[in-house]
This record gives sequence, structure tokens and C-alpha cells, in this order.
Amino acid sequence: MRLATEQEVINLMGAVDNDGSRHNAGVALDVTSQVVSEKIGTPLYAATYTDFFGYSIATYRKTFTPFLIRATAGFIDPATVSVRESPNGERLTDGNTGVLVDPKDYILDPTKGTFTLLRDVAEGVGTLTLQYDAGFPESEGVLSGIPAWLAEAGRLSAVRLLQMNPANFVARKALIMKDVQNAFMGEVSQILNAHIRPRMGYTWPDWFTSEQ
Repeated sequence: MRLATEQEVINLMGAVDNDGSRHNAGVALDVTSQVVSEKIGTPLYAATYTDFFGYSIATYRKTFTPFLIRATAGFIDPATVSVRESPNGERLTDGNTGVLVDPKDYILDPTKGTFTLLRDVAEGVGTLTLQYDAGFPESEGVLSGIPAWLAEAGRLSAVRLLQMNPANFVARKALIMKDVQNAFMGEVSQILNAHIRPRMGYTWPDWFTSEQ
């Protein structure tokens, strides 16, 4: 799984195109594509997912507060989404059991892979499922159809790794220019930071205090 081609990395570096530079670019892409995937918090390869969630209603709650659910993956295909709930609180066994949740009852962010549930579902373990396709197909080892920002991050992070490698002739020049290296890393972070998936946590409603 790579986010760019060897040739794109070589061109960005201004390196000579030969077997050695192509090999180095390929190794860098293999490493950095996985790092980028982990940084933004989602698998990138195409796959079908079924996520199971439990649900409980707090006894102190006065009103329903919409809350965010984090799917396993981002880059979801909205046309494939199926959200189901248990009608009686029993555990759902797969993504095809249970009752379909009306799309008006949740908000999907397909890129970040989050669902905001707008109403209660049955309490219990595994009473809510999300089934969907996500990620990107692979063609000759390179993911296709990825956003421009993700491809750019893939190219830049691979170049950054190669510049840090003293065995590479480009790196020997880059190691002298620390500001150039820092500029690459800063630029990669700037590209990715806006696309990092949220971690799940609970936000107390405004009306709730520890005195209640």
C-alpha cells in the first residue's frame, strides 16, 4: 500500500531516475504510507467493515444529547452504509440483523468515519451495528482515488525519510540543510493535522454538574 508512485517521489527530490533511486523511493513509500495511515487514525486500503457498539442510558440524564460514534475506518462510501439497531436489547450477531436506522436519525461524516446519533437506541451490548465499505482500491501497489492532500502527504513524507537517510546521496546534501528537513516535516504535519480522526471520549452536558 503506497500513497504515491516511486516516480513522483524521485521527481519531487530532483534525483536521478535509476534502479537504486526507484528502490529507495519504494522502501520510503512503504514505510511512510503506513505512518500517515496511523497518524490520521484510519486504515486506507479498501475493505468492508461491520462495527458493533453497546449502548446505555445514564440514570441522571434529563434530556437526550447527540453523541459521536467513531467507526473503525474513515473514507467511507456513503452509498454502502447500513446502520441497524436491536429492537429488544438483544445482541446483534452481524450487520444484516436488527432494524434499519433511518438516515435522518444520524449524521455521517464519511471522510472522518464518524456517526452522530440523534436519538436513543435499545440499551445493551452490541445493540447497534454500522456496516460500510471504506478505503481505496489498489492499482500496482498504489492506492487510487485518494484525496489530493493525502497524496501530497505521501510524497512529502517519503522524501523526508529519504533525506534523513545518510546512505542516500540526496540525504548527504539535505543533512547539511536542517531547515529544509524541518520545512518538509512541518509541511507534512500541516497537511495531516486537519484530517486526524477524533478520539472517542465523553463530554458532559452543560446542565450536568458534580453536585447533582
